[in-house]
Amino acid sequence: MFWKNDRPLYTARKCALAVTIVLTLLCIGAGILLCVFSFSPYLSEEALGELAKGYRLASLLGGIFLIVVLPLVCWLGWIFTSLRFAQMFDLKLIRNKLYGINDPLLEKHVCSRSERRIIRRQMQQ
Repeated sequence: MFWKNDRPLYTARKCALAVTIVLTLLCIGAGILLCVFSFSPYLSEEALGELAKGYRLASLLGGIFLIVVLPLVCWLGWIFTSLRFAQMFDLKLIRNKLYGINDPLLEKHVCSRSERRIIRRQMQQ
């Protein structure tokens, strides 16, 4: 009955997870490239003079920041996004209980297996 309204929610959750994974991998890859670039021969003291040490240090610190801090930020973003999705799934589960509808796909995102068994037993009575 409500499948048309619920489908975008499932799709959005999958897309949010995919975006989080891609952003994390991109941050790590960019951090590795910056760390490698900090030891590049193009940043030699002959080419840049005294600025070479500053550029090397900035590239190295930026790379370490991208490798360590930004994946943690992506992870925290996923936690808060997941919390928001859990709230929306709960609201939809309450709606289904009010209408007496059993939606196993929705229950999968909200409940554990033992809770799903209890819900099914209550719905059958």
